[in-house]
Amino acid sequence: MLTFLALTVSLALADPEFPGLPAGSLELETGASTVLTLPDGRAWPVSVIRSETQPAGTRVWVARVGADTSPHRAIVTSGNGVIFAWISTPDGNWQSQFGEDGQATVLRPASLATDEPGTDIRLPLAPPRSPRAGNDPAAAIPVGSRGTVDIAVVYTEGMASYYGLGVISRAQHLINVLDQSLIDSDTGIRVRMVHAQPVGVPWNEFTSTLETIDDLVAGASFGHPGTSADVFGSCDTTGGLQCNNDGDLSHLYAMRNEKAADIVIMLRRYWRHQQTYCGVAYLPGGGAAGVIDPATDDVFGVAVSGDGPDGNGTGASCGDLTFAHEIGHNLGSHHNVENAGGQFGLFTYSYGHRVDCQFRTIMGYHSSRSGVSCPNGGIAEAWIAAFSNPAIALCNGQACGIPADDPAMAGADDNTTPADNARSIRTEGWRVSLYRDPPATSVVSAVLPSSRAVTTGQPATAFVTIVNPASTGGTATACGLQLHGGHSGGSFSYRTTDPATNAATGALNTPADIPAGSSQSYVFQMSRDALILQSDLRIDAACANRRAQAVVSGVNTFLFTATATPGPDVIALSATPDSSGVLTIAGSGQTAAFAVAIANAGAPGNVLFSAAPAAGSSGVGLVQICRTNPQTGQCETPRSAEIPLTLAANETATFSVFVTAGMAIALQPAVNRIRFQARTASTAVTVGSTSVAVRTAP
Repeated sequence: MLTFLALTVSLALADPEFPGLPAGSLELETGASTVLTLPDGRAWPVSVIRSETQPAGTRVWVARVGADTSPHRAIVTSGNGVIFAWISTPDGNWQSQFGEDGQATVLRPASLATDEPGTDIRLPLAPPRSPRAGNDPAAAIPVGSRGTVDIAVVYTEGMASYYGLGVISRAQHLINVLDQSLIDSDTGIRVRMVHAQPVGVPWNEFTSTLETIDDLVAGASFGHPGTSADVFGSCDTTGGLQCNNDGDLSHLYAMRNEKAADIVIMLRRYWRHQQTYCGVAYLPGGGAAGVIDPATDDVFGVAVSGDGPDGNGTGASCGDLTFAHEIGHNLGSHHNVENAGGQFGLFTYSYGHRVDCQFRTIMGYHSSRSGVSCPNGGIAEAWIAAFSNPAIALCNGQACGIPADDPAMAGADDNTTPADNARSIRTEGWRVSLYRDPPATSVVSAVLPSSRAVTTGQPATAFVTIVNPASTGGTATACGLQLHGGHSGGSFSYRTTDPATNAATGALNTPADIPAGSSQSYVFQMSRDALILQSDLRIDAACANRRAQAVVSGVNTFLFTATATPGPDVIALSATPDSSGVLTIAGSGQTAAFAVAIANAGAPGNVLFSAAPAAGSSGVGLVQICRTNPQTGQCETPRSAEIPLTLAANETATFSVFVTAGMAIALQPAVNRIRFQARTASTAVTVGSTSVAVRTAP
């Protein structure tokens, strides 16, 4: 019998392919080159700047579009079976959109929403403050040296319905676009998503944007249920809007504190006519206060952003930079001076930059909003994924700002007024990263079995163990399970279990507290109404006062397949000689083995069994398998790379996996792993898998 091992689980499959890129391009590492072909037929050389797997399990791939000095970027995010992209070229911007099937990624030119009736800024009243002395780095500083802003995303049912399992990956993509823009603009800060969840209460998607932020700041910043006037005692009634209470969001206050989120942003499906604005955000330190005080200004760390194509069917969208624009306000940045209404941001130079009819930076409004007549309309001018900075030439070959040589001299046009959002963020905006500090601790979780293959609409079950490490020093409260992404188009539920018997013990979807140094086991059941081939889904350990652990694909993910017709569903478990989940090989050129047991919980079928190093593993040489006698563990077949079997329903089999070290293998369990998998002989669909970590002896 095989023992449950925390690390005995499957590995991720390759990222989805992206239209316009050659197969395998998203696996290219930094410095590699390829070609991107857009739907207009134009082919662009691209070179990879950054390629990494993120804590949420998504993969971000950033490439330079064009020549080595090009400011244009392709930013691609993949995860949970979906893929998103923002692509900037000299000919214009492109962004991904779901196809009619709700799955495929379609590249379309960015079609932005038309004019809005007013500004998207909330300027809080703040007491007079004295600017800090000796804290004005005009020049660029190292990437991330000013800290990281932690962002929690709450998404509406409209977002979940539109993006389905991809809703959190969508949120991560928007954060990736913002993060790369902060890097390219020399702001000195980074951003990351520390939490994502549904709004958690019924919410009217048509609620106006201004009403929404009133309720969001009341809930996420004060733990207040919201009133007819906002928590500051006033209400913006521009255009006849009334700040009615449209939902009690007070539960988000505890979430924000427990997850240590500096900023909470609501992400919702865009409905142009009903919501009026694409987004809105508070701007701390407005009026050139020159200071952000984390002790008091943290209440202004909230924003609202619309996303997706207009639900009214106009084809317009807010664009992938709206999210970045709203967070930019949270960092003390204002619009371009022409659209700032005579107001300052954090400093007199905290303006976005625009050159009429040519380009605008992230914080800029398009020229038409200033009454400027452009040949193709101001909305068609390039929206550059950069914060204003006169020291960089990312903006159509021009400087992205106006130097603040004399910040006291503020004019009223784009030729004389200092515009340097990047300097503003480097100088003081970075203090937003101190709103909630230090970051929350994490729990650890594992899924077993790590893969299931069922027919469409049928439930698949698996078990999860959540461990609250003793090092946390306290109880992890209200710990349950959450499918990473929306539940539309299927179902997901869980119950606590008795780890000794695997019998369910708790009520449906009821969380449990886990003391420090203890664990809790669960069983979950999920189904999907549509075909899903080989999606490695994250199963989140959702505790009220803990962050989920970073994704180790296969450790806390679930390789789920839903097919149209019944087929094999291979439950695979593995065990190393010392039951640690880590296969230790004596040294380079030496061989060690681990055991695998399988059972077919599905229909009969022809299956190919094999084993190989996981993508990214290093130092592993030859890997072979044999079928074994279940009583003695001895090989009954010669060692080979692959073994075909015709499995009956409920049939079992055992194997040994032999791994030879080609060189020293580091102990990196998330990377250096050996994957054992079962694939259908006819379609090569993975219907079962498990893995172990591998290392050489120190």
